[in-house]
Amino acid sequence: GSNGQAVQKMRNDAKMLFLLQGILKEYGVSFFVCLAPGKDMVCDAHVPEVKGFNRTPGIKAIDVFPPLFDSLGIHYLDFSKYYMEIRDTVSYPLYLKSSSHWSNQAAVFAADTLFHYMEHLSGINMPDLNIGEAYLDHTHFLDSDLEEVMNLMWPIETDMHWYNKVSVEADTAAVKPKLFTVGDSYYKGFMYNLDLDLFFDTHHYWYYNKIVHDDPLHTHADEVDIIHELLSSDIVMLMYSPSNLFDLNRHFLTRALLSLFYEDGTAEAKLEEIQQNIRSVPEWYSSIEQAALNGGRDLEQELESNARYMLYNSPGIYFGEFNADTIPTCRNSRIANIKAQ
Repeated sequence: GSNGQAVQKMRNDAKMLFLLQGILKEYGVSFFVCLAPGKDMVCDAHVPEVKGFNRTPGIKAIDVFPPLFDSLGIHYLDFSKYYMEIRDTVSYPLYLKSSSHWSNQAAVFAADTLFHYMEHLSGINMPDLNIGEAYLDHTHFLDSDLEEVMNLMWPIETDMHWYNKVSVEADTAAVKPKLFTVGDSYYKGFMYNLDLDLFFDTHHYWYYNKIVHDDPLHTHADEVDIIHELLSSDIVMLMYSPSNLFDLNRHFLTRALLSLFYEDGTAEAKLEEIQQNIRSVPEWYSSIEQAALNGGRDLEQELESNARYMLYNSPGIYFGEFNADTIPTCRNSRIANIKAQ
């Protein structure tokens, strides 16, 4: 059934996480998954009962992935679980009613935990975050992001909110690592509350594996040489909240492994082969023609899109290395040149 297919998809994604973590480790790059919290889980007592609305039944990625990570030895930091444990005792608000993300104050304390975890995983003595005294102020962004998308006639009346002054501890022995993050908007809690230049040499961020932030040379992930991006980093973090966790791959893991395993052009050749297979089956090809016609899309683009979906969502069907229980040894020959730079 659909639950079984969903679990299998998550198993496949976890296997790719395992493979990517293992490959990056060979080249001295630390990799981990950061599980951000979700407001509907942490603040479930405040979610209103709406007539005619029911939560989607079935399995949830936040319940499936952690045991998979444990079984495969995948490094991860679970803020989702941690917030459920501290929500009734913590001294600062984890969420505000006017925001869909963790509060700015919570994001600052989360950053302190996150940076220490990065130090533990990488062995790098990072600059220490100093969280200073709290102060009252008018609402900062992201603490009002929910209100801003509601198109209200009048603003919500809000009280002043607490924020913390932050600084970096003076430490001449500290080293700023190169961070590469792929994830959802929870990461922006760090961007808006911290001067990340004080803690990282570079901190490229791919928003949903699409829009590139904090990289002056690129604006879209497709423009970037993913091998160079991965292997020139010290720490690679995949960060998603529970509502986005099921789709944590978003073709990033597949693209990364295809690029690291095989020579340039291998994936494109396989895409062409899949398209030829589609053309050779009249019923299949006809269905793609009809979908293109119904959607007002170019037929060749529709064909390529379907082939790409098949390859990037089920790469193990086409390349055996994606099914391996140990780290395969095949590598793109460009890796040696990139590491030599």
